[in-house]
Amino acid sequence: MNNANPHPRWQMIVGAILFAEMLTIAAFTVTVPILPLILADFFALEGEQLTRWTGYLSAGPSFAMMILMPVWGILADKFGKRLMLARALATGILIVGLMSFVQSPLQLLILQTLQGGFTGSIAAATVLILFYTPKGKIVSSLALLQVAIYVGKSIGPMIGGAVYDQFGGRLNFPITVVILAIALGVLLAFVPKDASKSQAALHKKATQSTQNRAKPALHPFLILLIGMTFSIAIAFSLVNSLFVIYVKEMIHAIPTLADRIGSINGTIMASANLAVAVGALAFSRLSKHIKMEKTLLIAVVGAALFYIPQIYAPNWQSLLVIRTIESFFVGGVTPALQYFITRYAHPNRQGTIFGINRSFDGLGLTLGPLLGTQLLVFSQNNFQPVFFTGSLLLLSLAALFSLAVYKERKNSPELLCACQAT
Repeated sequence: MNNANPHPRWQMIVGAILFAEMLTIAAFTVTVPILPLILADFFALEGEQLTRWTGYLSAGPSFAMMILMPVWGILADKFGKRLMLARALATGILIVGLMSFVQSPLQLLILQTLQGGFTGSIAAATVLILFYTPKGKIVSSLALLQVAIYVGKSIGPMIGGAVYDQFGGRLNFPITVVILAIALGVLLAFVPKDASKSQAALHKKATQSTQNRAKPALHPFLILLIGMTFSIAIAFSLVNSLFVIYVKEMIHAIPTLADRIGSINGTIMASANLAVAVGALAFSRLSKHIKMEKTLLIAVVGAALFYIPQIYAPNWQSLLVIRTIESFFVGGVTPALQYFITRYAHPNRQGTIFGINRSFDGLGLTLGPLLGTQLLVFSQNNFQPVFFTGSLLLLSLAALFSLAVYKERKNSPELLCACQAT
């Protein structure tokens, strides 16, 4: 809402949303990162078959998210943003609970795809936070949302990896369900209902003067930002969807590490995700001193440059260090993109715009794993083309964004010139 008269308890409300979202992400990442290991253990998949099914499990949920996210965004604007976040958590509890009983890779894929379509919580949490956050605190709140997301992504894989090593993958699913139930309880207990579209219409005349300066819903620069979200999702998911297999191949020949695959993957992911959280805070601080477009460029280029050394890591400890540095730069990407989208989206259409943006993110997350899988198969299990393609795509996006910013400074300098203080 970016309102000038925020809720008197807005900080507690935003804090509760952040905590609920952290729990939500932690819950899902208890299970999702070890799905390739579950495929290998439960269904005896190896080699090219394992690679293909891993790609399908990454692409399926993203495809469903691409289809349904705009619908949830429109419904959030119409019926309320808290309701959509609660809906995501409740359906997650049901779908992940059913995963405990899968008997084939296809059954797991179907449920994973349904999960992607019905449980997308990040876009719902984003617009709910924007509804309660005062205008001057938007960048900080979006950065804290990234911190919450990646702290959750750090906790989840560590728990999931340890549980997998000790008890096998079946127990990961009910643990996810319990954590999701706690998150839903926090949301319902501490976050009040937000105004629906019909309630907001009562205030339309009072706010019309400020909305006259609002941007068109499809401002050309907004289209570019959504396109960047799509392309960055491809670049990141090219590698991320296959990273577990990459680590597995790296340590497969070391007998003393064979029974620690889950824990080692969890440790690398936890370290990387904590680095994303730290990066989000660091780039948020940086935005107080330099313009947001520069922070975005630094983040994208930094992530691209640290993709390449991961190919040449001699052991998993070196990979952990390089992956952590790359992830620090990744932390600056999403808050900057979301802030620009907030500035260019009409206030009454933020749910819809963020839903569309999340849909294109889902499309990128669908195509990325499929492209990564094909590159890996065609290169006969050589990961170099995967990492190089992701890096080159990010560098190309940085160059395109620089050109677009140069043009936008002439057309809409009051929108582009964005620091946290504005």
